[in-house]
Order: sequence, then C-alpha cells, then structure tokens
Amino acid sequence: MRPPTVLFLFIAATVSAQPLLPVPGGSLVYT
Repeated sequence: MRPPTVLFLFIAATVSAQPLLPVPGGSLVYT
C-alpha cells in the first residue's frame, strides 16, 4: 500500500537532479 506521493517525489527528484535536461512532461511536473 504505497501512496502515489512516492512516485511524485521520485519524479520531482529526477527533474531537480537534471533540470537542464529537456524531459518530456518535465514542464508539466515542474509547473
């Protein structure tokens, strides 16, 4: 029973780790 929060944190960490990399959908998560 893992909430979707973990996935969100994982994505946020990935985007923060490489904000320079143009990740598809990154803008949507970053916004």
